[in-house]
Amino acid sequence: MLSDIYITMGEGNLNEGWIVKAYFNPLVKCLWFGAFIMAIGGILSLFSSANRKYI
Repeated sequence: MLSDIYITMGEGNLNEGWIVKAYFNPLVKCLWFGAFIMAIGGILSLFSSANRKYI
């Protein structure tokens, strides 16, 4: 599954009940995977010697 469901519980009491909201966020895991790939690329670029200029 490539989606996340967030359920939040708001204010309330025993007499009236509570406010419950559910949020459906499709493809959130793809965003996290993209951020992970960018972080790996940044780390690899720090250790790469291909772009270094020698004085």
